[in-house]
Amino acid sequence: MKKLLVLVAIFTVICSSAFAQRPETELNKIQVYVSENSTNAKVTTAVGVTTIYPGIDRILGVQVWVLDTATASERIVALYDNSAVDATTTTLFGECEAETGNSPAEIWYPYPRKLDTGLIIAQGANTRVIVYYTRY
Repeated sequence: MKKLLVLVAIFTVICSSAFAQRPETELNKIQVYVSENSTNAKVTTAVGVTTIYPGIDRILGVQVWVLDTATASERIVALYDNSAVDATTTTLFGECEAETGNSPAEIWYPYPRKLDTGLIIAQGANTRVIVYYTRY
């Protein structure tokens, strides 16, 4: 009987640690991911799945800024729910384009957008992209 109680206690400890929640400091706070492109060409970036977690993190919105108004820029950003850099339009879930000047363009989702496979950011030349997300 003692052996059975010890096994139940060990099993309880193992199961409770396996289903432990993430620290409260990470949950439900707005976090940012910044991607800069100072080149003269469009760049596509795959965000690591250990930075923005598919299935756990939710995208709240995105902004695109011009890095240097004196330099030619393509003020666009597109977000894809994909794990490959050669993302297709079928996985596109958000895009926006900034007008001339130094003002940013932004898009905010009325409900946080869940990622299934990963986040791909396609951004124009001479831009800074800020992705806002939260961890559930």
